[in-house]
Amino acid sequence: MRNLLKRTCCLEANINSEIEELQRLRSIAENISSAFPDGDKVQGGKKHDRLTNIISNIVDHQLALELRIAEYLENLQRIESKIEAVEDSNERLILRLRYINQKKWDEIAEIMSCSVSNIYKLHQKAFKLLL
Repeated sequence: MRNLLKRTCCLEANINSEIEELQRLRSIAENISSAFPDGDKVQGGKKHDRLTNIISNIVDHQLALELRIAEYLENLQRIESKIEAVEDSNERLILRLRYINQKKWDEIAEIMSCSVSNIYKLHQKAFKLLL
Protein backbone atom coordinates (compact mmCIF):
# COMPACT_ATOMS: atom_id res chain seq x y z
CA MET A 1 0.00 0.00 0.00
CA ARG A 2 2.83 2.40 0.82
CA ASN A 3 4.32 1.92 -2.63
CA LEU A 4 0.94 2.51 -4.26
CA LEU A 5 0.50 5.75 -2.30
CA LYS A 6 4.01 6.95 -3.17
CA ARG A 7 3.57 6.05 -6.85
CA THR A 8 0.23 7.85 -6.98
CA CYS A 9 1.70 10.96 -5.34
CA CYS A 10 4.58 10.97 -7.85
CA LEU A 11 2.15 10.50 -10.73
CA GLU A 12 0.14 13.50 -9.58
CA ALA A 13 3.28 15.65 -9.45
CA ASN A 14 4.30 14.45 -12.92
CA ILE A 15 0.84 15.14 -14.29
CA ASN A 16 0.88 18.68 -12.94
CA SER A 17 4.36 19.25 -14.37
CA GLU A 18 3.31 17.88 -17.76
CA ILE A 19 0.25 20.16 -17.79
CA GLU A 20 2.48 23.18 -17.15
CA GLU A 21 4.79 22.12 -19.97
CA LEU A 22 1.86 21.71 -22.36
CA GLN A 23 0.60 25.18 -21.48
CA ARG A 24 4.09 26.60 -22.11
CA LEU A 25 4.37 24.87 -25.49
CA ARG A 26 0.89 26.02 -26.53
CA SER A 27 1.79 29.57 -25.58
CA ILE A 28 4.93 29.39 -27.73
CA ALA A 29 2.91 28.06 -30.67
CA GLU A 30 0.35 30.85 -30.29
CA ASN A 31 3.10 33.48 -30.08
CA ILE A 32 4.74 32.19 -33.25
CA SER A 33 1.42 32.15 -35.09
CA SER A 34 0.52 35.68 -34.05
CA ALA A 35 4.02 37.10 -34.58
CA PHE A 36 4.26 35.80 -38.14
CA PRO A 37 0.72 35.80 -39.54
CA ASP A 38 1.76 35.79 -43.19
CA GLY A 39 4.17 32.84 -43.08
CA ASP A 40 7.27 35.03 -42.63
CA LYS A 41 10.59 33.35 -41.91
CA VAL A 42 11.38 32.47 -38.28
CA GLN A 43 15.11 32.61 -37.45
CA GLY A 44 16.31 31.06 -40.69
CA GLY A 45 13.49 28.54 -41.03
CA LYS A 46 9.91 28.66 -42.07
CA LYS A 47 7.21 29.36 -39.55
CA HIS A 48 5.59 26.14 -40.66
CA ASP A 49 8.66 24.04 -39.73
CA ARG A 50 8.94 25.54 -36.26
CA LEU A 51 5.21 25.23 -35.63
CA THR A 52 5.25 21.64 -36.90
CA ASN A 53 8.01 20.77 -34.42
CA ILE A 54 6.17 22.45 -31.55
CA ILE A 55 2.88 20.78 -32.44
CA SER A 56 4.62 17.41 -32.65
CA ASN A 57 6.12 18.04 -29.22
CA ILE A 58 2.70 19.02 -27.86
CA VAL A 59 1.16 15.80 -29.22
CA ASP A 60 3.94 13.70 -27.63
CA HIS A 61 3.43 15.43 -24.28
CA GLN A 62 -0.34 15.03 -24.55
CA LEU A 63 -0.03 11.27 -25.18
CA ALA A 64 2.36 10.84 -22.25
CA LEU A 65 0.00 12.85 -20.06
CA GLU A 66 -2.97 10.69 -21.02
CA LEU A 67 -1.06 7.53 -20.03
CA ARG A 68 -0.06 9.04 -16.68
CA ILE A 69 -3.62 10.15 -16.00
CA ALA A 70 -4.97 6.66 -16.78
CA GLU A 71 -2.49 5.06 -14.37
CA TYR A 72 -3.21 7.73 -11.75
CA LEU A 73 -6.96 7.11 -11.95
CA GLU A 74 -6.45 3.34 -11.66
CA ASN A 75 -4.29 3.83 -8.58
CA LEU A 76 -6.77 6.27 -7.09
CA GLN A 77 -9.60 3.76 -7.52
CA ARG A 78 -7.54 1.08 -5.76
CA ILE A 79 -6.76 3.47 -2.89
CA GLU A 80 -10.38 4.60 -2.60
CA SER A 81 -11.67 1.02 -2.47
CA LYS A 82 -9.24 0.19 0.35
CA ILE A 83 -10.24 3.34 2.23
CA GLU A 84 -13.95 2.62 1.81
CA ALA A 85 -13.39 -0.81 3.39
CA VAL A 86 -12.39 0.86 6.68
CA GLU A 87 -15.36 0.59 9.01
CA ASP A 88 -14.79 3.54 11.35
CA SER A 89 -16.02 6.76 9.71
CA ASN A 90 -13.42 8.98 11.44
CA GLU A 91 -10.57 6.72 10.36
CA ARG A 92 -12.00 6.59 6.85
CA LEU A 93 -12.25 10.39 6.78
CA ILE A 94 -8.64 10.85 7.88
CA LEU A 95 -7.43 8.46 5.18
CA ARG A 96 -9.60 10.13 2.54
CA LEU A 97 -8.48 13.64 3.48
CA ARG A 98 -4.83 12.62 3.54
CA TYR A 99 -4.55 10.34 0.51
CA ILE A 100 -7.38 11.41 -1.78
CA ASN A 101 -7.64 15.13 -0.99
CA GLN A 102 -3.90 15.57 -0.25
CA LYS A 103 -4.55 17.54 2.95
CA LYS A 104 -1.78 18.35 5.42
CA TRP A 105 -1.98 17.04 8.97
CA ASP A 106 -2.88 20.42 10.46
CA GLU A 107 -5.67 20.87 7.89
CA ILE A 108 -7.08 17.45 8.76
CA ALA A 109 -6.93 18.30 12.46
CA GLU A 110 -8.81 21.54 11.84
CA ILE A 111 -11.47 19.86 9.71
CA MET A 112 -12.00 17.16 12.31
CA SER A 113 -11.69 19.51 15.31
CA CYS A 114 -8.90 17.41 16.83
CA SER A 115 -5.31 17.98 17.80
CA VAL A 116 -2.65 17.00 15.29
CA SER A 117 -1.33 14.40 17.74
CA ASN A 118 -4.78 12.77 17.88
CA ILE A 119 -4.91 12.77 14.10
CA TYR A 120 -1.52 11.03 13.99
CA LYS A 121 -2.77 8.35 16.38
CA LEU A 122 -6.01 7.81 14.50
CA HIS A 123 -4.14 7.73 11.21
CA GLN A 124 -1.67 5.18 12.48
CA LYS A 125 -4.51 2.89 13.57
CA ALA A 126 -6.41 3.41 10.32
CA PHE A 127 -3.37 2.95 8.11
CA LYS A 128 -2.67 -0.46 9.62
CA LEU A 129 -6.08 -1.52 8.36
CA LEU A 130 -5.04 -0.68 4.80
CA LEU A 131 -2.03 -3.01 4.90
